[in-house]
Amino acid sequence: QTAYGTLRAFGSAQFQNEDGTDSFNISRAFIQWAGFTFGRTQSFTDSVSIGDGGVGSLHQTQNQSDTGANGTNQIAYTWELGNGMTLNVGADERRTKGIGNLSNNVTTVGANPTTAYGPYQHPTPWVNFAVNQAWGRFGVSAIFNKVNATYYTSTGTGLGNCPVGQTGTSGCTSPDDKWGWAVLAGIDIKAPWAGPGDHFGGYFDYGQGASAYSGGSNLASAGLFGAGNTVALGVITDAVYLNGGQFDLTTTWTAGA
Repeated sequence: QTAYGTLRAFGSAQFQNEDGTDSFNISRAFIQWAGFTFGRTQSFTDSVSIGDGGVGSLHQTQNQSDTGANGTNQIAYTWELGNGMTLNVGADERRTKGIGNLSNNVTTVGANPTTAYGPYQHPTPWVNFAVNQAWGRFGVSAIFNKVNATYYTSTGTGLGNCPVGQTGTSGCTSPDDKWGWAVLAGIDIKAPWAGPGDHFGGYFDYGQGASAYSGGSNLASAGLFGAGNTVALGVITDAVYLNGGQFDLTTTWTAGA
């Protein structure tokens, strides 16, 4: 106990030796103090309806936005509002679905496009409101995803103004950075009148330029009758652009119940 509240730390590590091969993984390692959380843990933005015992536990490959068993590195601050309500702000590791430079004309249906994402600049900021009461849980999050690309790849006149022989370099300039966003909401309602431990719920995610959040972190570009019983055509991106042009952010949404 400290003058500013409880100080605590938690860590979880897995070691394994199988067929002469060693593996090591840290799924949780964080410190909490005076409202702050630092380290590797489940993101506060994960929908309350897809965690343990929720929709997400039915199938590991669902199209959901969840940081999964290994969590994410994040920093957060929590305000206790009383009556089971909290307001959380923070930032965690960037999650992306790639950027497609359509001038390359190399995107194949059913395969993830070669990403033109620029370098990692900073953690992804977010804000979250959560309620945990006797009837169940509810949460809603807003996430702000920085979209930045590498340089244009064309040397054509007027297409990015690239000097000949300087494709893909700073001489070719690049699209202006843009902020994508996503809103994630979920609810989990207890139903003891139906049976011991029964509950029901659902989630809805929507966003632009943040497909790893609003389009499902496990969702990959789909092909007709692809792996995982997929019946769909298309590619999943955060944004696309043409040489010399600006970003067109990709809109995605996901729902489950």
